[in-house]
Amino acid sequence: MDAERLRTIISDVSETADAATVISLITTIQIEVDSEDSHYFQVRMEDVIDGERLDPLLNENQVVDYLAMVAPVPFRSDFKYIDRIHSYFEQKGLPFEEYDVQLTLNRRPILKAYSNEILARDGRPIGKIIDVDFFAVTDQEDQLLAVGWYGLTNLLNKAIPGNNLFGGIRLKKNNITIGDESTLKEFFEADRFNLHFVGEIHVTGTDFVPNARRDNFNESDSLSLLRSKIKVEFTKLVKLARFSSEVWSRYREITSFWEEERSYAVFRTKEPVSAASVKARKQKLERSLRKAKTAKERLEVLERKNKDNLNARSIFQTIISDANLRLEDSNSGLMPTMAEFKLDKALSRLDPPVRVAVISIFRLLDRELWVWETERIERLKLKIVEDLLTSN
Repeated sequence: MDAERLRTIISDVSETADAATVISLITTIQIEVDSEDSHYFQVRMEDVIDGERLDPLLNENQVVDYLAMVAPVPFRSDFKYIDRIHSYFEQKGLPFEEYDVQLTLNRRPILKAYSNEILARDGRPIGKIIDVDFFAVTDQEDQLLAVGWYGLTNLLNKAIPGNNLFGGIRLKKNNITIGDESTLKEFFEADRFNLHFVGEIHVTGTDFVPNARRDNFNESDSLSLLRSKIKVEFTKLVKLARFSSEVWSRYREITSFWEEERSYAVFRTKEPVSAASVKARKQKLERSLRKAKTAKERLEVLERKNKDNLNARSIFQTIISDANLRLEDSNSGLMPTMAEFKLDKALSRLDPPVRVAVISIFRLLDRELWVWETERIERLKLKIVEDLLTSN
């Protein structure tokens, strides 16, 4: 298609040819013989002008990224959920149409960008896809309109960073993306929730005709019905995202307490400090413990309420898998009383070199003895200091 000649014809006000005639004038068709078993098509760009508007067409990485999320290409072989996704779609009678798409420049195959890991903008792994789930949309006569899959991550409480190409749920026909990752955001109660998930909705049937811009479908009764049912499905997803957010909040309150307790233990082994500072640190730790206990109770309620929701259970177990929820193991109930503050006063009476050596011994005791022996450790420390003072 000769674009330069097309511009000349369009700009000529005296030209009255209809569209079909103009297309015939600017189009050249060349037929080449090939095997009947070969099925493919090629896109070839010639004499592309380098410029600001066309730079993405000349940037190999940008073209690959675009095709990876738009073209009907296969999943990466290391994506854990390929078999489950293919199996579900085949059961519904809507198998994936997948093609071998390559750039002539380097012959590397282009694959969908879905990955098991979620990366921060600096490339660090910060999350993962922990499971996938599915849904099917049918009309009033139980005829299939669409099939969808979505990934559950351990970070449903926040948007997936933009450097992960697969963020968002996409709309597809014949495994080709219609629109982009923002096309379906209107069906969430808040736009941002679309980027908390990954996934695809594949439509089926002749009622779904892409519009001229290919950013959505032409209006139809089937499209209206699909929209209403997608909104119902996405309401469930928002509930999962909010559930994830609350579990993460309660998890952080518990882990914050354990961090505060470790910090308090270090604080107690340092140089003698004032009674006021010890009291302030104890009060801070006690407040943290109360919040942690409330958080634990809330987590237990959340777990009970969602025991029949497999997706919620999977999210819950993944988030708290490394959390120590056994607050009864805490030393907080055995923390030294203010009456035992005399240990610090006794330490202050030792000569500086001796005091440094004793504090090193105390750190060793704190590290090597059982955590629930705090009270005994404190008595032992005081006995050591008193013996040293007496011997001098």
